[in-house]
Amino acid sequence: MKAILATIIAASLTVGCGMIEGEQTTTDSGSTGGSTTTVDNTNPQISSTNVPDGSINVSTSDNIKIVFSEEIDQTTLTTSNIRVEDNAGNSISGSINYVSNEVTFSPDSELQSFSNYGIFVSSAIKDLAGNSLSESSSWNFTTSRIYNKTNKDDHGSQGQLDYNGHTYSVIKIGDRWWTAENLRTTTYNDGTSIPKWNSGSAPTSPAFCDSEDVTEYGYLYNEHVALEEKLVPTDWRIADYYTNGDYVDLIRSVDSTAGGLSTASSGTKLLITGSNDVNFSAKLSGIRMQGGSYTWMGGAGSHTAFGMPDDGVNWVGFGINSTGNTSGNVYSSEACLPIRLVEK
Repeated sequence: MKAILATIIAASLTVGCGMIEGEQTTTDSGSTGGSTTTVDNTNPQISSTNVPDGSINVSTSDNIKIVFSEEIDQTTLTTSNIRVEDNAGNSISGSINYVSNEVTFSPDSELQSFSNYGIFVSSAIKDLAGNSLSESSSWNFTTSRIYNKTNKDDHGSQGQLDYNGHTYSVIKIGDRWWTAENLRTTTYNDGTSIPKWNSGSAPTSPAFCDSEDVTEYGYLYNEHVALEEKLVPTDWRIADYYTNGDYVDLIRSVDSTAGGLSTASSGTKLLITGSNDVNFSAKLSGIRMQGGSYTWMGGAGSHTAFGMPDDGVNWVGFGINSTGNTSGNVYSSEACLPIRLVEK
């Protein structure tokens, strides 16, 4: 009997015939029985990536991962078809690895800190059936400001951060990067000056003031200015008490009850020191009360390490006493406290 060929193009998944969109089924009915062959006409798609468009604070040591909707022809996974470029359009040298629909681009060296990069994926990439991506794709990201990391983004790693003319030491504690010293800027991130409180009673508007020793402790800030997002780098924020749980995360990582925090003398001053695995430390700079007097500057009693706003509800000072016990004390919004930052 002469063979009869019937071709059915499936427009969508059909329960009755079990066909998938883009697949073509060909049936050959002959004297010896029929056979069915399924042809894949579906274009592969990008399903996800670990660095979405517009990402900020991407680690300079991160690899770029892209997951496709199906198996890919590895011969089409070249550094021309998947590439990373800097802001000047220069391609970043690196290698490509492919496992189970996931492509990983690994730069040969760390990316530059606080820099813009683009990811480009060409439509020349094909699946195992020879179907190409329906279109080329590109998106952008910005790397973290942190550089000179001692252990990438692992717990306990240390690095540096530049902001408004000062280089800060930073440290990774738990899942957060912290500044390892107090804020010491006199301008906002847009370059405008922050009003300074010199004498008299504290202002009820954003202001900063000198600490006992600016070189050693940085400046002190009231809650009004601490709630101004432009006080800090755009990709950082002030460590807080409740909202993001920074205080809780810090204490869990360096809790004094677990031997993590203690105090040590530095001349006539006390320091928070650490026997914890990240060796957290902080100079106890004290505060300036709203009446103008300075207190708890590192002598006996409780000492303030840094202040933490909580959405305008509380202005909390993280403190430690001479036995190493930590606490959080609420102050007037006009009182000036030292500030620590956390990367967003």
